[in-house]
Amino acid sequence: MNSCIPSKWTSSRYNLPWFNHSLKRLVTRKQRLYNKAKTSGKQNHCKAFRVARKLMHRRLKEDLSNIPDIGYDRIPAIDSLSITTNGVAKQLSLLKTNKASGPDAIPPWFLKEHAAEITPILTNIFQDSIESGTVPSRWKSANVCGVFKKGKKSDPSNYRPISLTCIASKILEHIVYSHVMKHFEHYNILTDCQHSFR
Repeated sequence: MNSCIPSKWTSSRYNLPWFNHSLKRLVTRKQRLYNKAKTSGKQNHCKAFRVARKLMHRRLKEDLSNIPDIGYDRIPAIDSLSITTNGVAKQLSLLKTNKASGPDAIPPWFLKEHAAEITPILTNIFQDSIESGTVPSRWKSANVCGVFKKGKKSDPSNYRPISLTCIASKILEHIVYSHVMKHFEHYNILTDCQHSFR
């Protein structure tokens, strides 16, 4: 296990686009003087370190020309989310009926089969949740169950915890996610450097 886990933390400050070669040299010089002052303890070495540190801080504040303009001031605020019955009905029709239900004990097959009657009710609940900024308390809880991965079944560390939340809260989460991602993609907010899931 120790061979797979890194034992040293690395800093990514040198990969920043505004951190140019002269700033890297100043940081290296300051660190070298700091190490020298720490090992020797002499006043002239400590004074040289303080001078180098002040110079580096001053240069960092002055050299703002290399910082790229990300243009956030030109990006408008995200539109208010208006949930429609068609959108909720579409999400209900896409439900997988073999999935487990959450703490509310409403199975997805029930929501899918009775979508015509449930859609207006869920639409009102979703819109009220968006406007008030709160969700029903039952939607905040989850049933946690362990799914076996590999190894001995008697060892608890061989199980992966899965949180089973309410189906209705998953639908609302998907609607909000789609709305936010459309805004991000329309104004090209997420760059190619953005990692992880989208």
